[in-house]
Amino acid sequence: MQPQNLTRVVWATGSIATDPITFCSSIFRDQINYNLVRRDPKRRGQWIPCSYGSYCQFGVVNSSVSEISVAQNEYFVCLHPGEVWERSFILDDEVWEFPDHVETGDTFRFSFKGATIDWWNWGTKDGAHAKTLVTVGEDGTNRISDNGDRPLIFVSSSNEIELYLTD
Repeated sequence: MQPQNLTRVVWATGSIATDPITFCSSIFRDQINYNLVRRDPKRRGQWIPCSYGSYCQFGVVNSSVSEISVAQNEYFVCLHPGEVWERSFILDDEVWEFPDHVETGDTFRFSFKGATIDWWNWGTKDGAHAKTLVTVGEDGTNRISDNGDRPLIFVSSSNEIELYLTD
């Protein structure tokens, strides 16, 4: 299966924001923020969720507090006004598992459900945040625990992509 461009972030500015922004892109890698379903013809076309694979968001799994460097971690992205960040991935990989028994004509739907960005701040990844460390979840969930006093950024849900299995 070919990679699908499913994530596109554009840093658009109004009259206020002219500075670059650095943010944690983990919400776009966290399978809980996506929905992959399969139409089940045996259940009158009901949509059935597909299972998640085993996946670690930051490359660390532990039950204690960890610190990660914003400048050195690939999950932190910096965008200047007008820039675009896109992410592509393959649906049938370490994160998503298509059912074992698929047939020609099977239909799937995939979408981003929407989520809040865990951490963001003004400035560049390699400049203002060259020495910034953030704390990653103490409960093993790999969630960043502190965004300071900055307002939350919510990324809304995407349109659904419908996929049909062909020969």
